[in-house]
Amino acid sequence: MMAHLASIAKTSPNELEAKMTQMSEEIRKGHREIEKLRGQLMRGEIDQLMIGTREIGGLRLVTLTRDHIPADRLREMGDEMKARTENMVAVLASTEENKVTFCVSCGKEAVQKGIFAGDLIKHLCRITGGGGGGRKDSAMGGGRDPIKVDDAIATVDEYILTHVKKEEV
Repeated sequence: MMAHLASIAKTSPNELEAKMTQMSEEIRKGHREIEKLRGQLMRGEIDQLMIGTREIGGLRLVTLTRDHIPADRLREMGDEMKARTENMVAVLASTEENKVTFCVSCGKEAVQKGIFAGDLIKHLCRITGGGGGGRKDSAMGGGRDPIKVDDAIATVDEYILTHVKKEEV
């Protein structure tokens, strides 16, 4: 058995432990490099999204729908966007075969103007047959009907306009 494992690792049985340790470290190093590159890719995509924001009710809105984005990556993206712009409302969605995951992030100014991520996420998730919740500045949720994700996203502009606090003059 050891001889077979050593041949797979292209080493001698006496050197197998050292070779396995080396290979394990190379794998960990590769994983760290992948995560670093994913972060750079995410920041590049966020840069592109930030260019495409639009103003709704005095706030900057960005929406994104993609397939197969892990929930933690959606949250990272939302957190990065709200950190960059205080009047940001970011509505991010990821679809799978039979589910949709939403992340809503609201910057400090958006929250002050009455747009709460937890409330908006509940609104979006109801449309797609699910639920969710969270804080005023960050919320996650999901639904069972990914076909309706575009319908849900299409309601965001109107949602903001009806919930944003009007500036008193």
